[in-house]
Amino acid sequence: MLRRITRAVVLSLLIGIGAQSLSAEFRVKEYQALKESSDPAQKALLEEYINGVGQGISWANSYLHSTNRQRLYCAPENLALNADNYEDMLDRHIAKLAKTVTQEKLDGSFIGLVLLRALIETFPCKVQK
Repeated sequence: MLRRITRAVVLSLLIGIGAQSLSAEFRVKEYQALKESSDPAQKALLEEYINGVGQGISWANSYLHSTNRQRLYCAPENLALNADNYEDMLDRHIAKLAKTVTQEKLDGSFIGLVLLRALIETFPCKVQK
């Protein structure tokens, strides 16, 4: 409860003061810079952002499943994904991408799309015939 209140206060302050470094979508370069930041407020912002993107993808996936459409990914039913899981998948997928694309392309990649690809590759769905 206290953690939730602290996060809300931090985010409210950041939004209230009009944090200039925020954009609608983080790219890999920004993600990596924020991960290395020593500022707890920036780290909290990054954690909330990653969790929000992950939850949004999860909601879309649940909607597809509830309307009998092919899901984007198929995580185990008993697995509750959170910011730590999403961040771990992001880091592993970024490292994988670094071997196949230029640094410029990697730096410019949107975190939301990288996370989506990481989820799809981590939890592939079995093709039903």
